[in-house]
Amino acid sequence: MFGARGAGGGEKGEHGDDEAHVKIPISAGHHAASAALLQPRPLPAAAGSVTPTTSFSVWRFSLYFAVIAGIIIAPTPDERNDRVALTARLALPKDARWFQIGGQSAILLTGLALFDFRIDALQIVAALGASLLAQAAGTFLIAGRFDWKSALITGLSLCLLLRANEAWPFAAAAFIGTGSKFALRRGGRHVFNPANIGIVAMIAATGAAWTSTGEWGPSVSFALFIAALGALVCWRASRLDAALVYLGVYAALVFGRALYLGDPLAIPALRLAHGAPILFAFFMISDPKTTPDDPRERAVFVALAALIAYVMQFHFFISDGIFYAPFLLALVRLVALRPSSRGYEWGAAPAPLRLAFARARKIAPAE
Repeated sequence: MFGARGAGGGEKGEHGDDEAHVKIPISAGHHAASAALLQPRPLPAAAGSVTPTTSFSVWRFSLYFAVIAGIIIAPTPDERNDRVALTARLALPKDARWFQIGGQSAILLTGLALFDFRIDALQIVAALGASLLAQAAGTFLIAGRFDWKSALITGLSLCLLLRANEAWPFAAAAFIGTGSKFALRRGGRHVFNPANIGIVAMIAATGAAWTSTGEWGPSVSFALFIAALGALVCWRASRLDAALVYLGVYAALVFGRALYLGDPLAIPALRLAHGAPILFAFFMISDPKTTPDDPRERAVFVALAALIAYVMQFHFFISDGIFYAPFLLALVRLVALRPSSRGYEWGAAPAPLRLAFARARKIAPAE
């Protein structure tokens, strides 16, 4: 604040001290510089937003989505006839994990190249290396066969969904997640999705990590890209119904809230256009090893996950509710899951798309 002028021609400061009044000449150059400073500057692009130089072609990825959707809805031959299976006709791998590894790798590379994903090479190596190490240790302890594909998927999921300033949270999350497959089992199968329990352990217990939900940005084309890859993975794993039910219930709740509050529908539409919930629906909640085998039970499971996530996000303001929801449901299943003589086997033939009103299909054994 400027003080009042004193009797001696000075300026009275706030504490009563006389300060010399100095006149500073202002030149035309100063006026020009001031005018330049007052000019509005373009706002920097937010993390995850799509600029014209990095934007995807919407029609191109819509075409990709249509092609993959055509593969998905193509009738799967029934076991009673002698037609060649769809996967055999297309020479596709029988193990759905090959599709998931390819899809997650493509999403990660795209995010690093075009969307400024905030993860460095050391963190990627830590996530993948710790997951493979935990898988090797668990396999050794149970004298089983080392299976690197599931461990790699866990590491890739952490690279896509977890963020931290250092590398150790990635290694810890990967080791906890992959190790839980061997330590926390019920009914002859592991209960927690490995990446999910690793993420929850880091964000809830350490405070050293957070999720990447703010990096994706409302890019419709990138969301379609993720959905196309995820739909192919879920179809191959006979879990496309889980992803669709989850997204349908969550979208209905979010749009219903907007209608109730009188908000523009663009708000929930932008929320659903983010890549994070779509990635979660197609690559985590639909995990065939940690979702019920029966379509009705599976629909109830994912619908409850969507409801809990919605309540935690919009009523308790917990932004990571989508990750806590399946973790809480898995805790219930850890106690209540019935022992089972069978479960999902990687390499099983893809089942036709069946929702809650269809009878469960017997899973073919892995080849």
